[in-house]
Amino acid sequence: MRFAAGLALVGLLGCGSAGHDGASGGSGGKNGAAAGDGTPAQHGAGTGAAGTSSGQAGNAAPAAGSGNGAAGSGSDALRLPRVYPLLRANTPTNLIANAAYREGASSLEVLPGDDAGVGGAIGLAQAVQERLYSQGPTEILRIVQELDNRTSQLDLSASRHGCLGAAAIARDLMFPGGQTFRVQLQCMREHTGGWLAFGIVPSQSIHDDADAGAAAVTGHDVYLVQGQDGGMGGAYHVRASGDVEAWITVADGRVPNNSQVLMHLLIDAAAGTTELAFGGSGVGFCSAHLKTGQNHLYILAKTNAPPPPGQSPTPGTQYCDAPRGGCFATDALSVDLGAAAPACAAIDSGTFGIGTSIDASSGGEANVAAPMIYELFNVKPTGIAAY
Repeated sequence: MRFAAGLALVGLLGCGSAGHDGASGGSGGKNGAAAGDGTPAQHGAGTGAAGTSSGQAGNAAPAAGSGNGAAGSGSDALRLPRVYPLLRANTPTNLIANAAYREGASSLEVLPGDDAGVGGAIGLAQAVQERLYSQGPTEILRIVQELDNRTSQLDLSASRHGCLGAAAIARDLMFPGGQTFRVQLQCMREHTGGWLAFGIVPSQSIHDDADAGAAAVTGHDVYLVQGQDGGMGGAYHVRASGDVEAWITVADGRVPNNSQVLMHLLIDAAAGTTELAFGGSGVGFCSAHLKTGQNHLYILAKTNAPPPPGQSPTPGTQYCDAPRGGCFATDALSVDLGAAAPACAAIDSGTFGIGTSIDASSGGEANVAAPMIYELFNVKPTGIAAY
């Protein structure tokens, strides 16, 4: 079951103190990620176990669509969409293992981990649930919620922050496979160990349709780029329609044995789908490209594998299984319906909007490696006015 499509998707931010946005994760165990600016905890060895025991976490996630903060008192307060409700609305509840992000959850249930090898005892869909929707550094819902928690602290009154009235500066960010992601930035806010740059620009396609939802009539696209000294960060484009494209890193160059992962995310609000391509080390997959619909998951992936028989592991080398694909009902993740199953026709590889996969294997098809990942967001953009 998914959240209803008619959720309110924007919050008002202004001069008032930020409203309650839900606590980010608390202190993690060996598989837990540090909240906010902290260093991600180790998520598995370089060869990628399927998962480890989950750490304790903080308070429950907020209900989707709740406000980001108190409304500004001035008429120039801008409206800023939150990313978490948009992603959660498109995420099948049965895929989520972390109870904090399941519909109606009021407290966080600590779930047992699974130390089985991804390529053996655990299937593709179970590995996705373990790595992306269970407590840990690559838990996608927690990552975007923490971004919302940070943006909820912003006072977006243009009369008090001159940078908001300045023309946005376009920057092209480069990613593996020659992919370019354009952002438009106006303001830069620095914090201990990191920074957040953002821009709010008029949308080129404003839909004045009362049935389209609150986000569709704001008339603004929002760009967010955040980074930290060690490389953790992301770049987001939230369209007025509620669609989102993002590049996200879970990385820390100071601790190379931790998870070092690059993700490319697409949220299609109208279709109710989420697409994600990712790869790296310590994530269980050398490469993965998946898409979710209302009740199904389609995935093409190369899972981590042990070295060939009789061969000792070579430091810095990832061993990968052969590529395989599958279709899964999210209420039966252990049952592969087959990549050509009609149930996944609307979300199979022929519908992918991301044209280039992310591949961190050691072969010639690789286009990303850990040192590259933690360099993508470890340096703040220059020439952006201070917030």
